[in-house]
Amino acid sequence: MLRHGWKMLAAVMAAVVWVGCDQPPEIGDVSALPVHVPPVRAVEVVDDAHFLVAPPPPPEPEILRTFDFNNADAVLERWTVEEKNAKRYGHHVGSATDGWDSSLGLRVGPLKSKAPSLCVPVSSRVPVGAGGRYQVTTRVRTDGISGTKMKAGAGLEVVALSGTAEEPEVESRHLTSTRYRGTTNGWETLTITVDAERGTQALEINLLRCSGRGAGNAVFDELTVAGVPQEAAALDAPEVSPVHRAESHPLVRRLNPDDDYRPGIITLTPSTWVMRVDRSQDAQLLVGFGVDKRSHRDARVCFRIDDSEDGLLVRRCVGPTDVEIKKDGEGWVDTALELPARAEASTLVFSATAEGAPDGVSAIGYWGNPRVIPVERTASQAEKPDVVLFIFDTTRRDHLGFGGYDLRPTSPGLDAFAATAWDFSQASAPAGWTLPSGSTIITGRYPMTHGGGWRVRRDVQALK
Repeated sequence: MLRHGWKMLAAVMAAVVWVGCDQPPEIGDVSALPVHVPPVRAVEVVDDAHFLVAPPPPPEPEILRTFDFNNADAVLERWTVEEKNAKRYGHHVGSATDGWDSSLGLRVGPLKSKAPSLCVPVSSRVPVGAGGRYQVTTRVRTDGISGTKMKAGAGLEVVALSGTAEEPEVESRHLTSTRYRGTTNGWETLTITVDAERGTQALEINLLRCSGRGAGNAVFDELTVAGVPQEAAALDAPEVSPVHRAESHPLVRRLNPDDDYRPGIITLTPSTWVMRVDRSQDAQLLVGFGVDKRSHRDARVCFRIDDSEDGLLVRRCVGPTDVEIKKDGEGWVDTALELPARAEASTLVFSATAEGAPDGVSAIGYWGNPRVIPVERTASQAEKPDVVLFIFDTTRRDHLGFGGYDLRPTSPGLDAFAATAWDFSQASAPAGWTLPSGSTIITGRYPMTHGGGWRVRRDVQALK
């Protein structure tokens, strides 16, 4: 999904020359872009037109192994029948399958009419590098299914193995299948994506034919095993999910280094984007810098923010080791920049480059919820605090007067207060018990990041 988005993005970019990470890029004429009055969030206004240097498209998967079952001599590995019930299908455990056909591919399934309902895999193992993402794809169809009411399926299973070849250990199993009805069917494609752990040594690929009582075969052809480059895998990782506002947008994503979820802008390096902001009042620019943990370990993303009038505002380099999940660490490197008031609007220039990555390897940068907020400089004249926070624990709403309880007066004081206050009837707690929920209220962080399962981490800023 993202790949097409990046290609579209590159096609509409203005041509601007990148002049190096220690010098600001030339932004050219951006007068056609709207001027936003704070408060403004970049994730709500930035689109393709704001990018001056288009991020490079993610690299394509690299084909590691291809099995063209139309030519048995070209297949180096032996595809064997491993299941203990294989002999019911006319096979012997551990023997090479005899299902070759020069025109159809590799047949898998019952060789006898009215065979029992079993799934007997035909298997092969493909060595892979430790860690990374892999895609296994094959074409499949079924032939000779007897009966129109009998459902039959053909499946592809991929098992990630660690340990040794003699004593492998299963790390994870992944299964996908297609179900057919009828006697003849065309080709269909099955794909499985596996995120392998660092200890993964091989992928075991199982071709399955599952059916009820019927003499059908599943035919597999053109099976490929591909390695997905780290950059492409990171753009489509579980922690890089679309936000509801822009599910098809290639830039705006919900990001979570160290499980601290924020809407943000994701980009390969190098890239540059701009946002024009009204400066008629004092304001602050708030942003978090992050980098995907699957980026090359030696790569660092250097984030730079320039003002069209004031020049460099901040430059910060962040590497994968800076955002690794650890007890005393945080996934985002947060920055707050002062934007003093002035007569003219300014153009904020956001740039990201990579340092330390091998040639041809891009790093993935995260701009965490960039936003400009107005700043009120008038100090409070009140003798008492502006906000007083009361937290009541173990209070059932259905036994409070303003919550609808009318059998007896249980909360006259709260009822009087609620009569002139806002009542949030759809409020929900971030956790199932008091300490993490209360800690979220006073820190503004999710329980998984403030450490409030037993106590709040000392480095987390909280209300006093």
